[in-house]
Amino acid sequence: MNFNFKNENQSLTKYTFLNYLKGDFFAWLTDDNNYLKAAQQYEDLKKLSYYRYKRLKNKNLNISEFELPTTIIDGNDVSDWSKKYYINKYQKYNFKIYDFSLEELGFDNLVKKTFEIMQKETNFILFEGAFVYNGFKIRTDVIINKNGKFKLCEVKAITNCLEYHALDIMFQAKILQKNGYDIDNWILKLTILNNNFKLFQNKEDLQINELIEFNLLNLFQEHDRYFNSKPKDLKKAIEEGKGFLIREIFNHQDYFEIFNDFDNFLEKIKINQKKDKLPKKDHFEERNFNYLDSEYFPFFLKYMGITDEKSIFLLGGDSWFNNKRKGNFFNIGIKNIDQIENLQLISNLSTQKLEQNIKNFLQAKDFNILNDKNFINFLNKNNNSKKLKRIIQKNAILSNQNFILNYKILNHLQIYKKVIYMYDFETVSQAIPRVKNMSTYEQVPYQYSIHVILDKDNFDFKSGKNIIHLEWLAKDNKDFYEDFWSNFTKDMQKYGPGSYVSYNKQFEKTIISNYINRVEYKKKDKFSFLLKIYEETLDMMEPFANYWYYSPDFLGSYSIKVVGPHFVPDISYKDLDIRVQKGDQSAKQAKIWLIQNNSYYDDNWLNIRNAMLKYCCYDTLLMVAIFQRLKEFIAQYNYDFELLISEINFATKNI
Repeated sequence: MNFNFKNENQSLTKYTFLNYLKGDFFAWLTDDNNYLKAAQQYEDLKKLSYYRYKRLKNKNLNISEFELPTTIIDGNDVSDWSKKYYINKYQKYNFKIYDFSLEELGFDNLVKKTFEIMQKETNFILFEGAFVYNGFKIRTDVIINKNGKFKLCEVKAITNCLEYHALDIMFQAKILQKNGYDIDNWILKLTILNNNFKLFQNKEDLQINELIEFNLLNLFQEHDRYFNSKPKDLKKAIEEGKGFLIREIFNHQDYFEIFNDFDNFLEKIKINQKKDKLPKKDHFEERNFNYLDSEYFPFFLKYMGITDEKSIFLLGGDSWFNNKRKGNFFNIGIKNIDQIENLQLISNLSTQKLEQNIKNFLQAKDFNILNDKNFINFLNKNNNSKKLKRIIQKNAILSNQNFILNYKILNHLQIYKKVIYMYDFETVSQAIPRVKNMSTYEQVPYQYSIHVILDKDNFDFKSGKNIIHLEWLAKDNKDFYEDFWSNFTKDMQKYGPGSYVSYNKQFEKTIISNYINRVEYKKKDKFSFLLKIYEETLDMMEPFANYWYYSPDFLGSYSIKVVGPHFVPDISYKDLDIRVQKGDQSAKQAKIWLIQNNSYYDDNWLNIRNAMLKYCCYDTLLMVAIFQRLKEFIAQYNYDFELLISEINFATKNI
């Protein structure tokens, strides 16, 4: 399978429009020429979107050289099946079918052909119609004409209808209106994946693609409403009439002027795109805030001139202390960590719950608060360290010191049994599942790595003393889901009972739960053992997620890829094959080679397979190394437990 790209001047498209709503910077980068100019000047931007840069520099790339983003792989898959869905849905009407995605004509010729069909034909389905207005070009996913009544459908490889998607289809509708079409009488729909779709094995003799086709009419849903945030149950929310009509976005307070003065707004965009470079700004615009988690956000900070090593953007975020809040601080002049007060780093509700003496304590600007015994003992109680994590981050960075709650770490390490199974899963999700009985975007395990510590008091990760490595990676897509669990349950018992440990255990537990909750598997012998692993799995991430150990190097993260190199800098993911240095890259390879291409004996697959095995091995090897380093670190301290407890109790009484 080859995907060829032409390095030509990029046209103005709906993505130019949608990105301009985020900010002029984001729109400017959608133009390939602008992007190349910026990437050649800023190495960070080139690395951030390496494959886009590689594609633009090389016109002829095939899939073994150019790894398509997962979103494109899923998008192409959903697009292909959506066409079959609509053909199937309207087959009784005997409509004419036009598919311009297969045409090799230039865009201008496609515009002419689209116009002819729209003017002369009735009762048809048109895929990838072409329209242009004022230099802006669009391709419509689906236009259906049934007895002169038009329907426009925008197909998305998603399971929710959000404001951004409504803007997408309404921009297309506006372009159609400017071309003379009466969109007030058109039906406008977002076509998305059914979140409750399962690839039921209701026909034993059918292959995967035949199963999808058999369940096809249940795969997609059409909606005329959108939501500001994802509802828990989309179907129920739609039935209850919640959300907003898509076509009403023309009257939305944030977009009314844009669509009402459409031509002038398009001219502003065109002027922006022609700039040689964008001037730097000294503040965030309000429209930037909804999109600050863009893939280009790290570079956006540099564009804003935010390069200080003590920037408030280095502080870890969450739903409360998000990039919008950081941006608001920046706009009022609080740009660096040393400018922000401790109590500004936690929510008002959290502040109200603090005792007055702790509030007074935190108002001090002394960075040595992390060494104060009273404060340490306060953090030891009730998981307070996690609640005050950004205060710990800030003061650790400014004092350039690690923060450690030895007692908490010691308690955690003492839970581990003599034999320890450190395990990690790699999973792949698919918009349209290719594994029987799987759901839309369900995570499917295809690989695991297990490092077994045979004696927790006598092992060494460097020499391999008393450490065994076990691994498994699917060779092909023939029932690999069942093979995964059969091999995993066997290997996790190979050296007798012990502790089961993962890093961020909730992920692995969810994958295990998905399996054991399938009724048809509960009668199998492995069910009870998997349930035991599910219930007893410990989390190696706990000391770092709870801020019992925090280093300024972490920058608010407790990912194993950040924590690991802190303890063992000689084990680096950067030493791995460039194609597989992160989990999403491994999943992408599984999707391309294992599931999509079926190239089981292709040399490229064998080559990338070895890289995937090494990547997963690194995850569990780092867990072993971190465990060893924590043990060595804690062993430096001689603990008298009765004295320690009495000191903590004494300190607590004085808080």
